Amino acid sequence: MDRVGDIGLRQRLTLGPQKEAFLAWAVQGAVKYLQGGEKPFSLTSRMEKDKAEWRHGMDPTGRFIDEMIEFDPLSMIPCSDLYDEFKNWLTINGHTPWSSQLATSRVESHHVVLSNSVRRAQTRVGANGVEVSYRPSPVRVNYADGQKIRAWVGMKWRSQP
Repeated sequence: MDRVGDIGLRQRLTLGPQKEAFLAWAVQGAVKYLQGGEKPFSLTSRMEKDKAEWRHGMDPTGRFIDEMIEFDPLSMIPCSDLYDEFKNWLTINGHTPWSSQLATSRVESHHVVLSNSVRRAQTRVGANGVEVSYRPSPVRVNYADGQKIRAWVGMKWRSQP
């Protein structure tokens, strides 16, 4: 059933003595809220889920990591390999490819990367038992043991066993 509206409400609230009472009520409520006297509404679990899904959809870096990367302290991905694959992934998923600097910044500061203690470092292949994770695409550069490379230490490609 449709609710019948008060046709003259808007006019009464913007003109006449009700205007002052309405404004006083609104300001009083805002002051009370800002002072912490009123508890702000809390999100339902459905709202939290929808918000997380929306954020994930708006986060190409997070989506790439979810689809392509696993975290493993004994693995590393060469920086150039990660950037090339990320650039390809962005293109395939309808995004304009990012510069290497922007991609590095976004990966480095992503909460999932930070929480898994991944670090970008100049390291040697095979040092400290850390193995190179080779990219899933057919284009592959082989790295020799002891070779110095710039790599993301603590991650590997998801398609690897």
